[in-house]
Amino acid sequence: MDNKALQESEERFHQLVNNIDEVFILRTTAPYRYVYISPAVARVFGLTAEEAMADPARFLSFTHPDDIEFVRQTMQDAGSKSRIEVEYRIIRADGAVRWVWTRYQQVDVAPGADPLVAVVVTDITAQKDAQRAEASARAEATRANGAKTEFLSRMSHELRTPMNAILGFAQLLDMEDLPDNQRESVRQIMSGGRHLLELINEVLDISRIDSGQLALSLEAVLVSDVIEGVTDLMAPLVDARHLTLRSPQGDVCRVHVLADRQRLKQVLLNLVSNAVKYNRADGDILLTCDAPSPEEVSITVSDTGIGIGGEELRRLFTPFDRLGRESTGEEGTGVGLALSQRLVQLMGGRIDVESSPGVGSSFTLVLPRAQSLVAGDAPASPEESGRGPSGSDLLATPLTVAYIEDNPANVRLMEQLIARRPGVTLVYAMQGQLGLDLISSSPPGLILLDLHLPDMSGEEVLRRLKANKTLMDIPTVIVSADASPGQVRRLLAMGATAYLTKPFDVQELLTWIDDPHRTPDPIE
Repeated sequence: MDNKALQESEERFHQLVNNIDEVFILRTTAPYRYVYISPAVARVFGLTAEEAMADPARFLSFTHPDDIEFVRQTMQDAGSKSRIEVEYRIIRADGAVRWVWTRYQQVDVAPGADPLVAVVVTDITAQKDAQRAEASARAEATRANGAKTEFLSRMSHELRTPMNAILGFAQLLDMEDLPDNQRESVRQIMSGGRHLLELINEVLDISRIDSGQLALSLEAVLVSDVIEGVTDLMAPLVDARHLTLRSPQGDVCRVHVLADRQRLKQVLLNLVSNAVKYNRADGDILLTCDAPSPEEVSITVSDTGIGIGGEELRRLFTPFDRLGRESTGEEGTGVGLALSQRLVQLMGGRIDVESSPGVGSSFTLVLPRAQSLVAGDAPASPEESGRGPSGSDLLATPLTVAYIEDNPANVRLMEQLIARRPGVTLVYAMQGQLGLDLISSSPPGLILLDLHLPDMSGEEVLRRLKANKTLMDIPTVIVSADASPGQVRRLLAMGATAYLTKPFDVQELLTWIDDPHRTPDPIE
């Protein structure tokens, strides 16, 4: 290469390195001597190329004290390794701390020439700040989710515990021979209590969805089974309002969707319930099924009710917004549709709405089809049914029930409930250890166990019961205000016989007192 060509090549090189943000350095191995330093050194280190060239030790003096030994060793290693990449901190001349990424790479030189190392220094402070911000955000999100989970568990317990006493005593009073006016008062208490419990359940469910704590069990669900269960449950309310509920005939709904059976039923119950509440006298409700695409199945609930206007449609899924329906006298929480929408979205579907004021509304659930199944491939899964008064015969032999519960109102409720079963004796303890001592000294035929106790958790009491060969086979029914599905599954896996959620159904509890060894219903 002639001198002119060499000069042109050097000029192109300088133009390249002078216009990049990274600092480019060419130096010898020890003893260090800088052959070239690009102008970007001023932006990254805060000193000129001339100042850096004049003092070979200058760069090392900019290194953060905590990183200086690491960087010194790296500089030495660069003379014997073909390539090294490191990150470390520097302190600029103006005192600013910056993060840099530095790459050392040996350069091929002519035989006999001094070995050279090319060094590229990149300011990565912005990236590091972003990483720290992201890590901080993740840690805060984790902390917030943990706090929310704890809040949900506590609120579930704190709200359900007094509701257990309210609804429990109301159910006991409703079993008495009361005058009509008093019976009506009791039923108003029960209606208001159940309405409040519905609100508690829906708010907690939405909060669990928002915090990612609500787990769904997706499976192939036969749509016709769910619709049949919903229409059976809604029939008394439909008849009371003099409405007509029409469900699909034939095999049109014998198709499987991928869904959580319990939650799909909950959504359809909510939609049909709204169609009943806001319908006109002698109105109609129609359930239909369709297949908008080979991958989807739709279920539509249509009514001939008051309908929803354009502005109201935009607010339809806003929690606690009842769209002015408070004046209709119909009970409602304003949460059901918002919860239904989020549940359907969790199942991979959506809710479409069409409505005209004075004409009626249509709500359509669109869910993914369970592709591996067609109608008739799988047997229908049993649906839950409302449990009426227990038909079990009273126990022919005496039974002792041990109740471990720290809430006095719940203890009094249980005393009055047990009093309805001659031959059944209730013993109770308000602490976990006292309960264990009581059960050990005189094993009962049935244990009812709360989970929130002052000295130890009910979960620990259950663990100790199941670890004791003498006590491990005694039926143990959890009676708790904690309704989280994960908690239920964990306690049943530990050996609990059944899990009743406060406020519990009095008749359901009586069935366990009548037959402690019965097979529990499957958990949906």
